[in-house]
Amino acid sequence: MPSNTLPDHTTVAIIGSGLTGLYLGQRLRLLGINALLADKGRYPGGRMAARNVGLTGMVNTGPRFFMTCKAGDGLLFTPQWLETNTQQGKNSDICEIPEDLTGYMPGFAVHKPAGSFREFSLALASGLEMHQQLKLTTLKQGNDRWILTFESTDTCEIMEMTARHVVLTLPAPQIAETLTNSGLNELIPSNLTTNIKYERSLVGMFEIELTGQSETNETILTNDGTGLRRMLIRSDRSSSSAVAYIESTDDFAEQHREASKEVVLGLFQAMLRRHVAVVDVKSGQFHRWNYARIRPGCKAFPGPLVVSEKPFLMLAGEGFGVADEVPAGLVSAQRSAEMAAQIMSAIEVSN
Repeated sequence: MPSNTLPDHTTVAIIGSGLTGLYLGQRLRLLGINALLADKGRYPGGRMAARNVGLTGMVNTGPRFFMTCKAGDGLLFTPQWLETNTQQGKNSDICEIPEDLTGYMPGFAVHKPAGSFREFSLALASGLEMHQQLKLTTLKQGNDRWILTFESTDTCEIMEMTARHVVLTLPAPQIAETLTNSGLNELIPSNLTTNIKYERSLVGMFEIELTGQSETNETILTNDGTGLRRMLIRSDRSSSSAVAYIESTDDFAEQHREASKEVVLGLFQAMLRRHVAVVDVKSGQFHRWNYARIRPGCKAFPGPLVVSEKPFLMLAGEGFGVADEVPAGLVSAQRSAEMAAQIMSAIEVSN
């Protein structure tokens, strides 16, 4: 089970338990290095998240699919593992795949978790040393190791540990903030935050009752020109109960960034009733979300960056290992072989 306590020291600390952190941790584990993963969230997965909505169970609040190189690397995403934990995405169903990814489909396989992304993340975290609800606040550079200071998001307790090698898989603004607060501005790439664009999105989730039973388990509506990026209706064909997931465009989120939860949920309900025959809205949840994308034409971070050789510090995750207009984070885990090789080399040198 994930823990919010820390040992005194570790060989490799991976900060962030998103897809990149989890996959890198698994690769190092198979190479004989038991890395420690720390994350401020309650569950592993980062933006691969899910929330309970009413009595209907888990609803994904981030991505609804992930991508792997079709050639594969034979490490974790074996056919047997994927069969157990995911279902193959339908490449022909354009509603399931953002239009700006279609040009990259020939080189990638698209997968959807068999359950929720939380369940999928827990499967990815199996066997790893996980420490949740711990936010990294500062890094102090020693001769041959890092001193990491964390704050518990649960108890506000301050904790310290040392690590000989550190990998930051946090979003670019959080990396910049952490290094700045640590007095390590010289380690911040000059274009770290200018080359990665964060598109905002406001998300609403509703437990609803339809006017009649649905003919399908899922109905997906895409951009309608009124601020709606995506609407997902997940229904139970044996009843009129359903869940609605609504995701706004960046423009809508910017326009309503100061609006209250109640105002945004009201606007979302209006969108919902415009598209779906709804008898009743039983409950609603509100969430703010950011999606990172590389700025068009920018190839500043084609792979992870090692910003300190001794002690070893690498920047990875979303924004590192992607190019052009591919949404960041979706394929960055594919760089884990390169990352693990660099870490293993650094370990050999330090020994």
